[in-house]
Amino acid sequence: MHPTATRRRQAEAEPRPRRRSSVKHAAILDAATVLVARLGYFGTTIEGIAALAGVGKQTIYRWWPSKSVLFIEVYNSLVPRSEFDIDTGNLVADLNEHLQRLFQIYRNTPSALILGGLHADALHDPDVAETVLSDLRPGRRPLLNRHFELALQRGELPPDFDMEWAVELIVALIGHRMIGDSQNLTDAFAERLVKTALEVGRSPRIGAVARPVENLKAVQGRRKPSTR
Repeated sequence: MHPTATRRRQAEAEPRPRRRSSVKHAAILDAATVLVARLGYFGTTIEGIAALAGVGKQTIYRWWPSKSVLFIEVYNSLVPRSEFDIDTGNLVADLNEHLQRLFQIYRNTPSALILGGLHADALHDPDVAETVLSDLRPGRRPLLNRHFELALQRGELPPDFDMEWAVELIVALIGHRMIGDSQNLTDAFAERLVKTALEVGRSPRIGAVARPVENLKAVQGRRKPSTR
């Protein structure tokens, strides 16, 4: 059994501590943030985080069963969902404000490094893929979906607007732009991305066009089996 899966099952089976030490909890999140900014996602280890935070490694594993689970919490602390509770009454304004706030966070914090590291790790580790799909992605897509849902209710969009495809495009192009440098995530790019997503969502659906991969597990399932 994969060690990450083993720790996850053990963590689920064992009773959680009634209360975490708020001081240690904050120290661990701060240490993880500092190290990922300095060393990158793959260069950061649980041992390094524990040493910088001044706690034992087992303390971290008692609260977070894996590195990916810890970094999802770090990401959520850097990119709080409350920042994107936006409703100006206009879809274009809502989307521009949402993306510009997100890009500012990505430019000024290591959150983009964390997100990229989690996605890259998920391609090679089924347990990380499960964590990303169950703990990170479901809480983020609805933030974008909500802007389109409100616009549909207001009559800003036609009833056949392809919201799923528009959101998929936004997420995919942000990910592509992040590969090089998060500083490329500018306000101008946000405005262009919003315009493109709205144009695509209004376009007639073409049944022969392949949809994006539904999730990271699908990517793994398409890999060639090992010849060893």
